[in-house]
Amino acid sequence: MSIEQTSQKREPAINIPTSILAVLAVCFIVHFTRDYLLSENNNLLVLFYGSFIPVRYAENLNWEAFTSPVTYSLLHGSVGHLLNNSVWLVAFGSPIANQSQLCSAQDSEEACVVWWHLRCLSA
Repeated sequence: MSIEQTSQKREPAINIPTSILAVLAVCFIVHFTRDYLLSENNNLLVLFYGSFIPVRYAENLNWEAFTSPVTYSLLHGSVGHLLNNSVWLVAFGSPIANQSQLCSAQDSEEACVVWWHLRCLSA
């Protein structure tokens, strides 16, 4: 192998999967929309309907009971909280995202779904 060929196959210095970058972008968009574009009342409504509130499961189930396990992960209290969670998401989410990309490239869709569920259960 010549020097020219090895220089073309360099890995990027920061190798963050696209799926992790997409989740980070959504988190930052939601946070800055809440902080700078919404009024205080609308911000409180977003917090109320998007937060995970366990009492929702004690009574009759509504739409928020099903969506809040996902939407609460997009809500952050401050920029520091958002940055801290972003660092941890990149650190621990990147290996999982890289493994799931390998699964989808090599296996059938059903095998990847089974693998993903087993991975989530083991975590």
